[in-house]
Amino acid sequence: ITKLDEDLGVFLNRLDAAGLRDNTLLIFMTDNGPCPWFGGIIIDEQGFPLDGYSAGMRGGKIWGYENGHRVPCYISWPAGGVGGGLDINQLTAHIDLLPSMIEWCQLEVDIDPAFDGISLKSLIDHPTGDYPDRTLFIHNQRVDFPVAFKDYQVLSERWRLVKRDTLELYDIDQDPEQKFDVAADHPDVVQKMFVDYENWWNDIYRDMQGFNPIVLGTKHQNPSTLYSHDAHRAKGEANYWVVHFEEAGKYKFKVAMSGSDRLPEGGLARLERVPAVKGPDKSGSSLSSEMTMVVGSTMYNWSGKVEDGLPIFMLDIIEGETQVAASIEKEGKVRNAYAIEVTKL
Repeated sequence: ITKLDEDLGVFLNRLDAAGLRDNTLLIFMTDNGPCPWFGGIIIDEQGFPLDGYSAGMRGGKIWGYENGHRVPCYISWPAGGVGGGLDINQLTAHIDLLPSMIEWCQLEVDIDPAFDGISLKSLIDHPTGDYPDRTLFIHNQRVDFPVAFKDYQVLSERWRLVKRDTLELYDIDQDPEQKFDVAADHPDVVQKMFVDYENWWNDIYRDMQGFNPIVLGTKHQNPSTLYSHDAHRAKGEANYWVVHFEEAGKYKFKVAMSGSDRLPEGGLARLERVPAVKGPDKSGSSLSSEMTMVVGSTMYNWSGKVEDGLPIFMLDIIEGETQVAASIEKEGKVRNAYAIEVTKL
C-alpha cells in the first residue's frame, strides 16, 4: 500500500509539473476485494471476516458477497466539472466508465450493440436526483468457455441474489453484512432476479464458444507482448496464446521465462540467468534442444540466438488466426514462457 501510494503521488506530481492535472480525467479503482489466500483478509468457511479490514462486508476475492466485488472508485477531472467532496451511493459498475467518458468528452460514436453500462455524468452532476433502480450481474468463471449458472450474483439497489450451493438472498439495506439469508421469505424477489439473470446470460452468450484472438503484426502496435495472464492452459502441456497475425511475413519472437527483471523500456521481463541461456555450458549442453516454440501445428527448436539476454526465434508466419506457445521441457517437466514479445519485421 505504501508503494502504491508513493507511485500515485509521483504520477500526480508529474501531471502537476506538466500543467495537466486539472484537465486530466483520472480514475482510480480496484478490480476486486481483498484476497483471502494472500493475507489481505482472513475469513471463515462461510466468508465472514475473522481478521483484516473488510468495512463490515462479507467475503473476499472471488467470493460472491459484497467484499468480493464492492470496491472503491475515485474520479477526478476538475476542468470537466468532476471535483472532490461528492459520494455516489447508487449502484454503479465498471461497465459505466466507457459511456461516461464518451459523454464527458462529447464524442459522437455509433454504438452497436448498445452498452450494458450507463453514463454517470448526470448522476455526478445531479447526485440528489431521482434515479430508477437497476440490475447488475457478476459471475466468476475462470474457464475458457463460460458456463451458465456458475457462481453468479444479481445486484439491485436493495437486494443481492447470491448463487452458491443454493440461491441466497440478502436485503443489503437492512443487512449490509449479509448475515441473514431471506430467500425463503421473498420467493418472488428470488424468481424475478433469477429470470433477470437468465435474460442477461442469453444476451451475452452469443460469442462465448470461440476465442478472442490477440492481434499481432498490426501497424497500430508493433511490437506486441503476450503475457502469461492472457495464456490459455492445457493440463500437462505448454500454455498457449490464441493470436491473429494481421499480415504474413517475417516475425521475431523474444521469449522471457521469468518476471524477475524488466528491460529498461519497461517491456519484457528478462530470462532468469541460468548458464545455459548464454549458450553451451561447461559440459557442452545448451537449451537449444530443450526450448521450443509452437506456431499452429509447427514446432521450432531454439537456434541459440539471443537478444537483450533473451532467446529469440525468427520465423516466417502466414496471415490468420492460430496458436502460439513457448516452453522448456526438461526431465519430463514443462516450464512455460512468462511472456513473448512479437515484432513484425
